[in-house]
Amino acid sequence: MNKVFDIDGEQVSSILNFNDFDFVQPFVIVDKLREKELPPQINISTNINKLKEIDFTLYSKNLTKKKIWIKGQRFVVYIRPTEEIPEKGFKKITKLPPNHYFEIDTANHKVRIVGLFSHPSGYGDWIYY
Repeated sequence: MNKVFDIDGEQVSSILNFNDFDFVQPFVIVDKLREKELPPQINISTNINKLKEIDFTLYSKNLTKKKIWIKGQRFVVYIRPTEEIPEKGFKKITKLPPNHYFEIDTANHKVRIVGLFSHPSGYGDWIYY
C-alpha cells in the first residue's frame, strides 16, 4: 500500500489502495442525429371536420378595444387539442370566419390557423399533434 501524508506531514491511514481497482478508460460514441423536422407537406383546408379528425377544436375569444389589431375586430380565433381544457373566455365555434383556413403539415404532424383574426401576423402558432 502506498503511503499518503497530509499537509502537516503526518501519515494518513484511511486511504484505499488504488492498486486493487481496475479502471476502465472512458470512451466516447459520436452519433449523427437525424433532422428534427422533415420537409413540410402542407395541406390547406377550410373544413372543420379535418380538424376534428386530428383531435383539434376551434375556439374564439372576445377581445377588448385595446387588444385588437384590425379595425372592427371583436374576437381572436384559436385551435386547441380537443382533450385540453379550454381557457377562461374561450367559446367553441363550428364555423371559420371568412378568409381563414387551416394549414396541416402531415409530415411533421402539426397544424395552425391562418387568417387576420388568428394573430397580428396573420399566422397562428404551429401546434403538434
